Amino acid sequence: MRLRVGLLLCLFAILSAVGCRKALAPNIDRNKAPETWITAAPFDTVTLTKGIRPGVTTIPIRFHLYWAGSDQDGAVVGFYWAVTETIPTVTRLPGPRASDYHFTTRTDSTFIFDVAEDVPDRLHVFYIYAVDDQGKPDPTPARFVFDALERPELQPVPIFDASYAVGTVFSYSAGVLTHQDKRIDLTDVVGQPGAAPRDTIPSNSEITFQFHGLLRVPGSVVKGFRYKLDEPQLQPVQPESLYHKNVIKYHVPPAEADPYFNGKDMLAVVSGRKTFRLRVVDGANGSQDSTRYFQSNFSPDTWFAGPDPGVTGGPWVTNALGEKYVMYVNGRLPAGGVPGTLISDDSVRVLPADRVPNRTFLEVYKDTLFLRNEGDTVHLGSWLIVHNGGFDRDSPYTVHVAPGIQIIQPSFPGGVVLTPSPLPNGSPIGFRSNVTTFLYPTGPLASSAQSQLYPFFDPNDVFNFQRIACYSPMVAAGKAYVLNRAEDGDGARDGRVDDGRRVAEFPRNAYEQSLRPLILTFNVDFPPVLSTTLSNGAPNPAFRPSVTSVDTFTARSWDLRLPASDRDPYVSGDPVGGPSGFTTLRIRLTVTGKDTTGAALVFTDGNKYLNQSDINFLVPCQLATGPATLTVELCDCAVCVDSFAGEGRCITRDIPVYYKRPTSASTLCGPSGPGPTGTSRSMR
Repeated sequence: MRLRVGLLLCLFAILSAVGCRKALAPNIDRNKAPETWITAAPFDTVTLTKGIRPGVTTIPIRFHLYWAGSDQDGAVVGFYWAVTETIPTVTRLPGPRASDYHFTTRTDSTFIFDVAEDVPDRLHVFYIYAVDDQGKPDPTPARFVFDALERPELQPVPIFDASYAVGTVFSYSAGVLTHQDKRIDLTDVVGQPGAAPRDTIPSNSEITFQFHGLLRVPGSVVKGFRYKLDEPQLQPVQPESLYHKNVIKYHVPPAEADPYFNGKDMLAVVSGRKTFRLRVVDGANGSQDSTRYFQSNFSPDTWFAGPDPGVTGGPWVTNALGEKYVMYVNGRLPAGGVPGTLISDDSVRVLPADRVPNRTFLEVYKDTLFLRNEGDTVHLGSWLIVHNGGFDRDSPYTVHVAPGIQIIQPSFPGGVVLTPSPLPNGSPIGFRSNVTTFLYPTGPLASSAQSQLYPFFDPNDVFNFQRIACYSPMVAAGKAYVLNRAEDGDGARDGRVDDGRRVAEFPRNAYEQSLRPLILTFNVDFPPVLSTTLSNGAPNPAFRPSVTSVDTFTARSWDLRLPASDRDPYVSGDPVGGPSGFTTLRIRLTVTGKDTTGAALVFTDGNKYLNQSDINFLVPCQLATGPATLTVELCDCAVCVDSFAGEGRCITRDIPVYYKRPTSASTLCGPSGPGPTGTSRSMR
């Protein structure tokens, strides 16, 4: 009973206490937030007119900012600031994250704003807000949007302390091949597009670049470098990685290799025009490049190494025309080759650097090997053989000969010329040939494709182009220009002449005139010949009109006998190496004299006499009595002058005659009447 009364009294006491509790007072923050301003910089976006988009201001990457804050009911104890920026691939400005803010009690500071390596300006936003003495922040931070620009005068500068190459250069001295190690400083920079570098280094040189960065923004630092030579892109590739050393080397000996490069610094530089590019990056990611421009590998020299023009005796014979030649016997040249030429074992025994320069060449036609000189004429449809010499100062002698060819090809000639070597020996490994012909009579210029490299012996090659010299078919009549280029073991070619005919005929300066010996010129196609004499030199009685006296014609129809011959008949498409089985000779006739009024008369027969030597030529009835000239145009082609250039050549022969106009001509036509049917007439 007592327990129940006690429990009721406790419950009544609790209810009385709850019912008498006072109400909670309202929680009102009476602390006013501070305000923030950017005072010495472009206007912040808070102080601009509402609704008007602020313009983007451009400032230098190093900029001194001032700001201020106030608090109506307390004091400003500090500020929080943040900077956000675009990235090169995104142009929208991001907002600041909490981790971007930094606290400061200062009211000014000098900032260095970031740019990108390849872009000298970058869009930013600077945020700042004040905090009062009760920890309350300004809910509307001051900010301004701006472009940070690294002006050229602020960009860092990469400075080369040393750039050089050390390599072996070969030379001839008194007929002896010598070599020396040579240091070549690299000082040239990339200038005009296409300009040749001033500096050339030997193939397989060790190359060294040493450098540092010059800062032009106070308070900045050099973050690192990037570089590129034969690499596909700037190294290191990753944007967050930079090169922090100050030396870069190429083709160093294995014992000196830097483990940092994993063997890449032992690689040789590829032959050709090279540009080493060095980039320095400063603390704001600003950058600038410097270059070194040079040629790696000396280009080889080229000369013609044709037969000795003074060679005599042995199989050599000189004909009545002064031509030197050697006859084939049963389709073969004399055993042991041809003296004075590389048509012998000299072609595999004498290296190109040891060959005697001779601006001569060989021609093969039918069963004859001719020795030809500059300016000679060769047969249309013949083969041209050109041998070359050359010198190379720095490349390995990697002549293109298949390994073990002696086993699979017992007829392989062998010799030092056809023996590859990883070491230089002063000789290029071969040559390439290009023959252009200015077609008779007035062009155009026909150019052969540049030949493959010779010598070349590789039975496994898909083209099976096994050659020891240049062999070119002469199938177009005109003036030919031979340009040969030596090629070394690193693939460099003698590129001094770009257009053989232009340099030979129209040199632009003294330097190009000095290159004339690199081009060999000659004529292709012996012109046809009127048979005015016999083989013994006596006049040919079968030829009419006479070329030793003046013949007289007494009728309008002139009976002509014009036998002719062609030394080298050739029909396009026939096999090269000998005459075609069909000879083409075409005659066109013109008579020049006076008409019956005393005026000059020139008449060209409209007929073209193809493979005819007995011709009845009808002169115009206006041709008056008196001396006249018969002009015979003889061509070894049917339409070469009119339509197809290069098919053949023509000659003209003026033969004086005398004409007695028959009385019947006066009755047939008046002084100005029509000419003979089927002819054309010109009066002047």
